Amino acid sequence: MNPRSAFTLFIWLLLASLSTSPLAEPSSERNLVFTIDSFYSQPIYEKHPARDRMRVALANLGYTYSLRYIKGPRALAMANSGDVDGEFARNRDHTAEFPNLLFVPEPVNAVHTIIISRAELADEDRQWTSLAPRNRVVISGSRVGRKVPAQFADLPTIVAASYDQALKIVGSGRADMVIIPANFDFLTQQSDVEAQRLVALSPHLEEEAAYMHLHKRHQQLLAPLTAELKKLKYQTQFPE
Repeated sequence: MNPRSAFTLFIWLLLASLSTSPLAEPSSERNLVFTIDSFYSQPIYEKHPARDRMRVALANLGYTYSLRYIKGPRALAMANSGDVDGEFARNRDHTAEFPNLLFVPEPVNAVHTIIISRAELADEDRQWTSLAPRNRVVISGSRVGRKVPAQFADLPTIVAASYDQALKIVGSGRADMVIIPANFDFLTQQSDVEAQRLVALSPHLEEEAAYMHLHKRHQQLLAPLTAELKKLKYQTQFPE
């Protein structure tokens, strides 16, 4: 082999080795962009467990994600057009209206809700069906508690800025009940005196759930993402 041919062969072998080297491989971590209703840009949702749940679920599959806030149904329309990779949180399947979307059947967020009141207002069985409150607290910006039992739907309301403030209002006697997520550890947020006054009433209320839609180009991601979300469904603490 002449020197020129040997040099050419060396270059080809070098290029081949680089193409198979791990150092030359592109990153397996890919970022997905999801739209979400601009309602969820409020501070109360900045540290919502759903965001971490999706972060962990996608990380397990080699992805990261970011959110783009879009007002109302335009968030679904943009996802359907393919300009982004999907829509983050809806309370039902919208694929009939948006045929380019795939419904992820396991929720991004799913919790039951409970009614919190004061011990002196509850019966021995601590059932909310026998509760006769004067009023109730609602949390500004939160969609938890929208489904209110009919007997409480027309009560006067007091607005609180957070679950913690709402519980203090109930504990102080200014209001008689509030609906919060069942997995919210409400007692540890209160003083000893307040904690003794507050009770969780049974049974749990209907589950609040939010579901993701993927653009159909991510068909291959549908089954594994569904499986990851199922494993993480009721987890509320996630590693950084």
